[in-house]
Amino acid sequence: MPAPARIYFAAGCGPCQRARAFVERRRPTGLQFIDAQEYPGGLWRLRYESDSGIRADGIAAVARAFSHAGPGWAALGALMRLPGVGWLLQTCADALGYGPRYVGPETEIACRIPRRS
Repeated sequence: MPAPARIYFAAGCGPCQRARAFVERRRPTGLQFIDAQEYPGGLWRLRYESDSGIRADGIAAVARAFSHAGPGWAALGALMRLPGVGWLLQTCADALGYGPRYVGPETEIACRIPRRS
C-alpha cells in the first residue's frame, strides 16, 4: 500500500475534471483529491504528492494515483512511468488538450491556456 497522498486537479477546467473523474472511478484508497487552486504558488499541470516525498506532474501524477487503486492499476501506473513511455504518453496528452495550463489561487479563469509570444 502506497503512502497517503494528495492529487491536485483544477476545479472548473474541463480536461482536468474529466481526468479527475477517470481517476476517481478507479476508487483509489489513501488518495485525497484537492482543487489545484488551493496549491501554494500555483501549478502548470495536475500534481501528485505523497507523504513519503514523491512528487509527480501530468501523466506521471495519474500513473502515481493508479498505485492507490489496486494491483492491476498499480502495474499499469508503473508501466506508464517507464522512461520513454511516460514521455510519449505526456506528449500525446498534450496534443489532445491536456497540456500545461496555469492555475493558482489568483487565477480568474480556471486552467488558463498559456499565451504564445
